[in-house]
Amino acid sequence: MKAAIYSTYGSPQVVTVQEIPTAEPEANQIRIRVKATSVTSGDVRLRAANPFIIRFLYGLTKPKNPVLGHEYAGVVEAVSSEGKQFTVGDRVVGSMGMQSGAHAEFVMATENDLVSKIADSVSFRLAATSVISYLTADYYLNHLPTNAERILIHGASGSVGTMAIQIAKLKGLEVTAVCSGKHAGAVKELGADYVIDYSKTDFTKVDVKYDAVFSTVGKTTFKACLGILTDNGYFLASEAAPTDYLKAGILQKRTGKRFVAGVSKPTESSFIQLIRFLNAGKIKPAIDSEFPLERIQDAHALVDTGHKFGNVAITLA
Repeated sequence: MKAAIYSTYGSPQVVTVQEIPTAEPEANQIRIRVKATSVTSGDVRLRAANPFIIRFLYGLTKPKNPVLGHEYAGVVEAVSSEGKQFTVGDRVVGSMGMQSGAHAEFVMATENDLVSKIADSVSFRLAATSVISYLTADYYLNHLPTNAERILIHGASGSVGTMAIQIAKLKGLEVTAVCSGKHAGAVKELGADYVIDYSKTDFTKVDVKYDAVFSTVGKTTFKACLGILTDNGYFLASEAAPTDYLKAGILQKRTGKRFVAGVSKPTESSFIQLIRFLNAGKIKPAIDSEFPLERIQDAHALVDTGHKFGNVAITLA
């Protein structure tokens, strides 16, 4: 099968499409022909080993797993003799979890993994670009109390930010989106009630109090946002500034405001809810661009810019 391989860390040019063996399903496994996947900020961080600590987790001198890709959608092509939940021809979407491997023509999954059937009305492209952003955004937003009313999302035009807008609206929150002016109309279409153009207004100085600030791009800090948080407000950070981890404990004790950051922990219940929303048309991931697998270097280069809107999709013939 074809797969996008990186055998060393570096720029987008280290990722090349090569032929590798196709595995056969073992006990309780299914083989899925991938129709669509994505290149996420997580993929480019792994590819570049940025930050350096990634090397201690994924391979010191070279990647342990040479195939990136954390989410996929496709068609079940083979089922082991012990398989019960899926049949050949099922349309499915799933997550590879921390192991990655979705940038290939086929992936293997067990029936205990985060993989589910999707309705015929859901395109592979939309399904494949929804999983990581939804599970990440939902993890952080689930920390909020039920009486939360108002949230500010910083980095609202990114993959996690665009999904966070939609989840927050489904939870009944008033949403203020912080992004560049050129994306103002698009984030409003996703449900944002107000938009702040960060190039014109310092959102940390506005005369509004929020029950939560959700930082999705690591370009603000807990300390900087204290003034716009309510007395019991939450600072959520899917990407936190390094200084936050050093100062958060002291700031929480001093102010009574909450700091939630670190690696998100996707849950099965969150994944099930995503599938329900996808099938009902209540969630629609934003897609900036779409590339064939053969142009995956271009996809990595686009994500590297930090200026994409939503997600970058990869489609396979």
